[in-house]
Amino acid sequence: YEEGTWTPVFGGATSESGQTYSVQQGRYIKIGRFVRVAGRCTFTAKGTITGSVRLKGMPFTVFNSGSSEGGFDFAYFSGLGTAVVKFSAHPLANNTACDLYMLTVAAGGVSTVQAADIDNTSDLMFGLSYPTSA
Repeated sequence: YEEGTWTPVFGGATSESGQTYSVQQGRYIKIGRFVRVAGRCTFTAKGTITGSVRLKGMPFTVFNSGSSEGGFDFAYFSGLGTAVVKFSAHPLANNTACDLYMLTVAAGGVSTVQAADIDNTSDLMFGLSYPTSA
């Protein structure tokens, strides 16, 4: 059993720079190979995000199972550049990041979150459970 803090970053699949936050906090609980992380990021500047948006800096590497394991929830989101109904994520195997997806209309399909969908005032509160590699 282990508890701790981590620093979440919303960046790009390719790169990111210049992000600043008024709130940037994360906590985790790890029991065996199972991790539950939670956090909140409130942007003051989204900076430059290249590629689709990812949540980065998770405290443990995601298990390399070759399938999508883990569950992700956004408890709260506001100040976005796009009208979003729901956020979801896919933990990336053998990585410390998640690809982010959004639903923009209740009956539509999901699409990857892009830099234009995040704004300088975006406020994102989230939780994620996933298996680790160790």
